Amino acid sequence: MVLNLNHGEQFAYTTFLNDPDRLEKDAARIRNLYLSTFILGPTQFFFVEQFLKLAKENDVKVYLIWPKVYETYRKRYYELEMEKTWWPKIQDLAKRYSAVSVDLNTQTSCELFYDASHQSIMCFLESMKLMIDDYYGFKKIQ
Repeated sequence: MVLNLNHGEQFAYTTFLNDPDRLEKDAARIRNLYLSTFILGPTQFFFVEQFLKLAKENDVKVYLIWPKVYETYRKRYYELEMEKTWWPKIQDLAKRYSAVSVDLNTQTSCELFYDASHQSIMCFLESMKLMIDDYYGFKKIQ
């Protein structure tokens, strides 16, 4: 049903086979656009924390997701050491407010990408199953 919203526009993100040349070019483009001047700042965490406080007050379960991105683009995250700076802070906030942190880069196996920063919707089921299984207690996310 969700995929039929807006007359199926989301189907544009369907990919059954990666185009490595296009993904490499896109990874370079968005890396230069978004990560070349990236600076980790406290306001990024302020808004996440306020959201988590509100969710906890209203007994809403929250999943903080690090979206899976194409490998070449992901390497730039690691060059910036985001897994050592940004992600641990997100994980700490998740623990403090009873949320669940989910790194789709390491916790899922689907490697289909619409572009360098978006997985194909063909990966949606795996990601959703991971979180639904956690939500209902079938298999907790580590």
